[in-house]
Parts: sequence; C-alpha cells; structure tokens
Amino acid sequence: MAPTAVSRTAVVVVLGLEVATFVALVASDVHLATSGHAELRQLHGATWVVTAAIGSAAATGGFLAWARPAHPVGWLFLALAASLLLSGVIDEYAAARLLVAHDPSGRARLAAVAGDVSFAPWLVLVALVLHLTPTGHTLGPRWRALARHTVAAGAVYLACSLVGTRQLEAPYRAVENPWALPSLAPVLDPLRVVAILAVGVGLIGAAASLLVRFRRSSADERRPLLWLALVVVPLPLFVVVSFASSMTGHDSVLIWATGGFIVLVPAAAGLSVLRFQLYEVERVLTRAVVYGILSALVVLVYAAVVLLATRGLGTWSGSGELAATLGATAAALVALPLRDWLQDQVARRFDRQRHRAERVAREGLAAAPTGVDLDALLARALADPTAHAVFADEESGGWIRADGRPAEAGATAADAVRHGRAVARVVYDPATVDERTARAVTSIVAGELDNVRLRAELARRLEEVSASRHRLLEAQHEERRRIGRDLHDGAQQSLLAIAFELRAAELNGDPDRMRSALAGGVVSVGKAVRELRALADGLLPSTLADGGVEAALEELARHSPVPVSVSVRTPPLQPAVAFTVWMIACEAVVNARRHASATAIELSVEASGDGVVVAVGDDGCGGADPEGLGLRGLRDRVATAAGTWDLRSPAGGGTRLRVWLPAGPAAPLDGVA
Repeated sequence: MAPTAVSRTAVVVVLGLEVATFVALVASDVHLATSGHAELRQLHGATWVVTAAIGSAAATGGFLAWARPAHPVGWLFLALAASLLLSGVIDEYAAARLLVAHDPSGRARLAAVAGDVSFAPWLVLVALVLHLTPTGHTLGPRWRALARHTVAAGAVYLACSLVGTRQLEAPYRAVENPWALPSLAPVLDPLRVVAILAVGVGLIGAAASLLVRFRRSSADERRPLLWLALVVVPLPLFVVVSFASSMTGHDSVLIWATGGFIVLVPAAAGLSVLRFQLYEVERVLTRAVVYGILSALVVLVYAAVVLLATRGLGTWSGSGELAATLGATAAALVALPLRDWLQDQVARRFDRQRHRAERVAREGLAAAPTGVDLDALLARALADPTAHAVFADEESGGWIRADGRPAEAGATAADAVRHGRAVARVVYDPATVDERTARAVTSIVAGELDNVRLRAELARRLEEVSASRHRLLEAQHEERRRIGRDLHDGAQQSLLAIAFELRAAELNGDPDRMRSALAGGVVSVGKAVRELRALADGLLPSTLADGGVEAALEELARHSPVPVSVSVRTPPLQPAVAFTVWMIACEAVVNARRHASATAIELSVEASGDGVVVAVGDDGCGGADPEGLGLRGLRDRVATAAGTWDLRSPAGGGTRLRVWLPAGPAAPLDGVA
C-alpha cells in the first residue's frame, strides 16, 4: 500500500477512535444524569467550549492530515483532540469511581490526580503547532530548542504532579495521591511550578516565533499567516487569564480562556497551512495589536495617576473623585499620541517595505507643497526605477504622461481613484513591488496625481493649440501664394493683355483697329471680372455675405457633382462663426467627393444650446484618416474656434462628422471678423 494510502487509513482510524470516545463520553454523561448525578457530567455549561475545541481540532487535524499527510501540524491537531478527549474520559472515570461508587482504590485516586493536570499537554501541543505552521519546520535552531524545552517542561510538570503531594481541586480535596513521594516534596513542588510557568513562557514564545516568521516572510508568504497571526496576538492575555483563573479557582473562566483559544487556533492554522489568503486581515491584525497595546498602556497611565494622586491627597474627603478625574484626564491626553506612535511602530515591524514606502511618499509630498516630481518620488518610495505615473485623458480616452505626451497604461498598475473615477495610475514592476504597497502609495499621492493630471491635460491642450496655430499659419501662407498665382496667371494677365492691345491701337491710329481693340477689351475685362469674382468667392462667397449660411450651402450643393441635401435650422450667426461653418462644410463635401466615392451627402446646420452643430454624412467607403491633410486642417480650424468635433468613419460604413461651434449673438454678415 502506498504511503499516502497508509496515512489516510491512519487518519480514518484515529478519527474513528476519537468519534467513538466522544460518543462514549456522551453516553456516560447521560447515565450520570439519569442516575441522579447530573452535577458530575463533563459536557455541560462552560465545558461545551472544550467540546467545540475537540471538534475544531479533530476536524482541522483530519482534513490537514488527509490533504497533506507529511505535514506534522495535522497530526498534532489530531493529538490535541485526543488529549482533550482523554482528559474528559479521565475526569469521567474519576467522578464515577470516587463520587458515585465511593471507590477509594489507587486507580480511581490516580485518575483524579491525572485529570487535575491533563491540561498541560494541550498547551504543549498548541505551542508545537505555532512553531511548525505553516511550513512544518521551526524558524531555526534557537526556535527548535525553545520548542524542545517547552515539551520537556510539560513532561516535567506532569511527572512532578503525578508523584507530588499537592492538594487537588474540589471535589477531590480529600483525595490523596497514591504515587505521592512526600520526601521529595520540597524539590518537586517548586520544580512543578517552574515547569508550568516554563510551559506558559514557551507558549508565548511559540506565538512570538509565528510573528517573527510573519515579519521575515515575503508578501505572498505573509498573507496566509495573517489568519493565525490574528489569533495569536491576544495569546499572552489568554495565558495570563488562564493562570490567574487557575490560581483563584475560577474554573469557568479557565475553561473559556483555554478552550476558546484552542477553538480558534486549529481553524486559523489550517487556513495558513493550506495557504488560504485573506488580504484584509493584515489591517485588522495591525489595528488589533495597536489597540490592544494602547488599551493596556492607557489603563496603566490611569492606574498610576490615580495611585499617585490618592497618596498625594491623603485622606481629604474628595480625594477619590479628584484622583479619578486626574487619571481619566491623563489617559485621554496620552491616548492619541500613543496611538500614532504605536501605529508607526507596529507598521514598521509587520510590513517594513510598505511602511517605508508610505513614509517616503508622505515626506516627499510634505517637502514640496507647491509641486513634486512624481515619477522620481514614486521610484524612491517603491524602490523601483521603472515606476512612473500615467494620467487619464478625458478627450482621447487614453493615457498621457505629465508632459502631455501619449503613454501606455501599463500591464501592472495601481489606479488612483478620485470622486469615483480613475484619474491616474501608477505603473510598477511586480517583480520588485508588492501590489498592496503600490496601492497604499498610490492612495497617498492620489491628490497630487490628480493635480498633475490637470496640468498634463493643460500641457497637451497647449501643445495641440501651438501645433494647430503653426499649421494654420502654414495654411494661410500657402493660401496667399495660391491667391498670388491665381491673380498673376488669371486676372493680371487679362488686364495686361487689354492694356497692350489698347496701347497698340492707340499708336496705330486706325479707327477700325481702335474699335476692334475696345470691343476685345470689353470682353477681356468681363473675363477678368469673372476670374476675380471666382477668386473672391473662394475667399468669401458673395452668397454667404448676402444670403447667410443657408444660401451659401445651397449654392455649394448646386455646384457639387455629388447630390447634397442641405438642412439649416439656425438663426443668423456671427460672421466668423458663419465663415467657419461654410469652410467646414466645403472641406467635408470635398473630402466625401474626392476620397470616399460617395453617391449622396447629407449636410445639416442646427442650433444647439449656446452653439451650432454642423453634421456632414456620406454613404462612401469610410475609413477616413483623421491625420490626413484635409481633416487635420479642419480640426485645427475647429480648435481655433474653441469648438469640438467627432469623426466616425468605419471601413465600408460611410463617414459621419459632427462639429460643435460656440455661437455668439447674431450680427449682419458683411465680412469676416
């Protein structure tokens, strides 16, 4: 049979025996209750906490031993459940023989002695669990020695108790230990006390080993330990309460303190061994440690002030009330600074990388209140030279750097959220930086990231405006050159020809020649006038000045070889706005005709709030390039007019251009402002 199969068979056998033992305990309790000895039952009142501890230890141990047979923690929990059950069996037997059957035999009296000290193995087993969770090995030689000393101390305590002369607890005060060695009592009794104190110290040391393991672990290794670390933080309090209640005879408090802790440890250790991760436990753990220590310190301050004030005031009648007031005031004054100091110290001990990163980020922001180089600060805080910030660009929907240049969002990044939306993200190397550390630093610098985002967006807009103006200047220069060529090659040549013809006729003196020259001059002047009018219409059509936007667009539609439907629903516009609308319409119609192979074009101009919307659509091939010369010039013109534009041109789906322009008060159009 394979080793795993043997181990799992052993798990089944052990669990079966433990279940059978528990059933026998229940049956014995029922028998005691029906025979008139209900007060001697083991499973009643506060002892149900121990019952829960048995179930927790057995279930966790069985599951771990089944899933990971080579790991010792599962078997330790099975042993813990068996120890708890054995304690119940021994107590039940002692009660039945000594208190019911009144049997003073040595076996019955020894059972009473053993039951009185049967809690020691519980503590030793829990200590071993804490030493070996989650890896199955102790942290090092010193911690291994501590674990061995704890086991040895437990064994010494049991040995000294089994042969000691100590009086037992009620109801066995009159029962004498049959194995007692009175001659060795001066040595065994102090040794027994030292041994049980050593067990308690060993248990606290085991909890300390877990916290040290937590502190030394990497981020991924630390998260599973958070479950158990959260449970062991109050362990010293459990130990103190257990010892105090044992010495003062408060059995119910002892049962709740010991049993309650044993109930929690198996579940937490099981989750740690199985590496089940709970990311938010660290915050709970840190706060639990901080407020636990803070509470103890505040109580100490209160008690010290009250004690000193009571002694200083003597027997004055109002001394008690005044001392209490002074103590409460002192405690309130030290609570807040103590909390801040403790938070810093605990954070530094539990997560050094995150604490350092947060401290560097806060100090960097405080050192430069008017602005900070965020990329340099992030690189220092995260100890990652590749760390940098990118910012959300609302207009493009992408990401930009601090100088306004486009940027990649990054495969691994932490988002900075402001007012419910991601305004920036911190890109980092996951091989160097833990995700929680990156999120914590990003949260600290989120406000500055938002400010830099606004500056980056402004820088991008200024860069676009500068580039747009430069392109407009180039376009204007090119337009002037074109106008100059048209004037030189057209109207100027016609007028020069007329002048030469008239001069030649004048020099010739022939009346017929003069009449012919005059007639030809009239024709040439008419031609020149038409050329000048066409040129002027290219700059500012007369129909735009005379009839407004609707007339100019209808004339544009009449001269277009592609059918254009025109719809204008807007009041008279300012000259500059009307001219911009006309130029946008012209450029869009020309693009649809030349590049989109459109067979129909729709052109509309409508008032929209405090602006005007120009919409141009066609049924062409689509796929328009927004960086093309024509569309880029159109975009520059829109930007110069403080407008916005939206271009939709899917391949094969036609093109839709929508432009919004701010419109001022209406004015007669007699030129372009």
